[in-house]
Amino acid sequence: MSQGSEQDKAGVRREAGEVQRRLRGLLDTGLVGRVVVAIGNVWVHWRPTRWRPLPARGLLVLTSAQHATATAVAECVCPAGQGFPGAAEVGVASKLDAILARSDETLQWQLALALSLIESGLAAGLMGEGLAPFSRLDADARARRMRVWRDSRVGARRAVAVALRNACAVIYFGDPRTWGSTGYAGPPSPAALRHTHGENLIDFATLRASGPRR
Repeated sequence: MSQGSEQDKAGVRREAGEVQRRLRGLLDTGLVGRVVVAIGNVWVHWRPTRWRPLPARGLLVLTSAQHATATAVAECVCPAGQGFPGAAEVGVASKLDAILARSDETLQWQLALALSLIESGLAAGLMGEGLAPFSRLDADARARRMRVWRDSRVGARRAVAVALRNACAVIYFGDPRTWGSTGYAGPPSPAALRHTHGENLIDFATLRASGPRR
């Protein structure tokens, strides 16, 4: 296997670990959370989510509605423009779905709860933010709602906003297509590191071949 492939896999593992860390412990998963999600799901049937194209491979964990909400959040957190690709082009929601498929059920449930809360027009309406689902808002309205949630005095709302923003940003800026616009040249290759810092590296193969010291 090539060094580039190994490096790409290591980057994916680091990215997945960081997303899981930022989402873990997001919200309590007890009865209150389940009631909120149930109410949110009923509301979605009345004020439906704005659907988005699904990944060709299908979804592993997220529902179609949750995937659409995740896409809308990612577009809000990481808007296209000035050389940056769109979040849908990068496939942030699809990558989040793949990361969740490798996570435990508690984390999957917490993410579903967070997406249901941010999408729910009912939850927004109760706080005087209008009744439209998050995915049906225009770009400016989404940004305003995210700011309201981020700055809310309600801890659960802040947790949802911060966790979703951080997770989307980690996935988005972990994609090589975003690096050029940030000035990041990408992680150095092992070969380049050996060439630049060869005198400071230990050759473990030679060390093992020399055997134990006596």
